[in-house]
Amino acid sequence: MDFDRNKTWLVGRVLQYGLMKDWLLLKELIGMEEITERAMKLRYLDDISLNFIATISETPKENFRCFQWKNVHTGHWDF
Repeated sequence: MDFDRNKTWLVGRVLQYGLMKDWLLLKELIGMEEITERAMKLRYLDDISLNFIATISETPKENFRCFQWKNVHTGHWDF
């Protein structure tokens, strides 16, 4: 895997499935600012991951693409 080419994908995976040690390693490698920038571009994050990154980075949830995407694209059975 090419780390530089797949940073956005890696940020998404660590946010959704990673352990705290994975999060700390990612933060050490690329920094909080770049993690936030890349997370803002993700099309999907579950609610817990979105709340975590928004709180840690002190960025409003409305600035994340996944928040906007979720509100526009509701599923067939979502009410």
